[in-house]
Amino acid sequence: MLLLSFHLKAQDYDVRSMFAKGKRTFEIGAGVASYQGDLTEKTSFFGQSGYAASIGSNYNLTNQLSLGFGFSYMKLKSDDKKNDKAALRTRNLNFESNVWDINLMLQFSPYSFGKFSPYVDAGVGLFHFNPTTIDRYGDEQHLEELGTEGQGLADPDNPYYLLTQFQIPFGAGLHYSINKKMALKLDFLFRKTFTDYIDDVSTIYPDGSLIDKKLPIVKELAFRGDEIKPGAPYPSGAQRGNPDKKDFYYTGQVKFVYQRK
Repeated sequence: MLLLSFHLKAQDYDVRSMFAKGKRTFEIGAGVASYQGDLTEKTSFFGQSGYAASIGSNYNLTNQLSLGFGFSYMKLKSDDKKNDKAALRTRNLNFESNVWDINLMLQFSPYSFGKFSPYVDAGVGLFHFNPTTIDRYGDEQHLEELGTEGQGLADPDNPYYLLTQFQIPFGAGLHYSINKKMALKLDFLFRKTFTDYIDDVSTIYPDGSLIDKKLPIVKELAFRGDEIKPGAPYPSGAQRGNPDKKDFYYTGQVKFVYQRK
């Protein structure tokens, strides 16, 4: 009887109380982040992943719809050495990038199953990235400022790419109610971007005679095949990436949610 009484008391709350109109919640999360682009041969969900962390707040506009604001910080990375195709492995490019983003989103949670409440969300956001690599001498290099695809040369149609851009976040998740004040969320959020340069790879290898006018390190980082096959020729004008497919990135996180009075 004592155990039954405790169980009933533990369940004596409305699971949907955290979704009541006018309520505000705060959340903090951690998990993994990954990206899809020119350095990932195929879609491999969280294949070459980094870390992710976030904080946010939600305000319930109705009992099913909430408006949220969130900030995330993560690391994205990928390496040609982990691709299956020999042509990509011999290209031998890699990158890492610390990324932050801010999102304004609407979240829709129509119903609950016991303590579980599925949801979908979407919105608008900004993100900042800055791809880097470690060169053959062991030094970190910021790829955007080097212009590894000929940016900064005489061609006005090939400017340096912007490191802060718009993105469209959308995702889904599952909300688990611990009690009337606290919950856990399993959250998956994808970001559609409008750039192909998260990894610093998009179009073709620039003309070697032109890129030679820049620092020697630029040509060395535009093509790194000679690091694994000494004497491999620089492939001027050859395809380096696919500009028709924009990069996107995504996170999977566990979040702790707390509701204010």
